[in-house]
Amino acid sequence: RGHYTREDPTQCGVGDTAYAKGSLLATMPFSNGQVIMTPSVAGVDIIWDKRTHGHLSDWLHPFGDHRLGEAGFYTISYAMPLPTEEDS
Repeated sequence: RGHYTREDPTQCGVGDTAYAKGSLLATMPFSNGQVIMTPSVAGVDIIWDKRTHGHLSDWLHPFGDHRLGEAGFYTISYAMPLPTEEDS
């Protein structure tokens, strides 16, 4: 389970920072691929504005004695700036 939060969740605007936090269970091995985000407005994906936000190793942290990419529990932790109007 993961979710995005802000320091002040009542408002969200351009240039703010979004925080991804949560946990997951990987049931099979995986590679350290890039994380690509597709923005969504009112439930409609804006597919022409995909952005790369690092690799899985930037987002996932093993919980326990396994290594990244192995099956097991992981915590999710990542901070990403939301685009500014100049970035659009």
